Amino acid sequence: MANDSEHVTGPKHSRRFKTVMAGIGVAVGAMALTGGAIAAFSIQGGGDASGRALGAGDLKALVFTQVADPQGDLLPGGTGAASFTVANANGFAVQVNKISIGGLTVEPVAGQTCGPENFSVPTAPITITPPLTVPANATAETGSIPGAIRLSADAGNGCQGAKVVVKVTAIDAVTAAG
Repeated sequence: MANDSEHVTGPKHSRRFKTVMAGIGVAVGAMALTGGAIAAFSIQGGGDASGRALGAGDLKALVFTQVADPQGDLLPGGTGAASFTVANANGFAVQVNKISIGGLTVEPVAGQTCGPENFSVPTAPITITPPLTVPANATAETGSIPGAIRLSADAGNGCQGAKVVVKVTAIDAVTAAG
């Protein structure tokens, strides 16, 4: 009978042994993962760090410049684009969302007469769509504002070929990724 009891307990013992070994395998695996995590984070230290928000003295204004030879697209009674270049001396990109226009001057073709009374610009801020992103430290990013200048319907022939120069000011510009 001893043989029968060994035979009966043998398979039970074998199943129990497999279950215990499987449990040990999981426990060892978990310890290996935990041990790796502890090793990666076991070095500790302390100290101070600092940062500083940009102040008004740190920000550099965007510089808008007229395009030397803008494309002519004004017709009597119609509107045309105001083209410009903009420089950004900041170490970060700036996104220009809105601008204002003012300070209208006219440069007629040599021998012609044309005054600023023949032109008008919007008095309300203009939303740039899509916004113009000016990269960090950019020296001449080109932009254009469609429909920004209106030529009066009764403008004389002296205004043909005249260059209109307007003052452009960014009134909604924010830091941008890029």
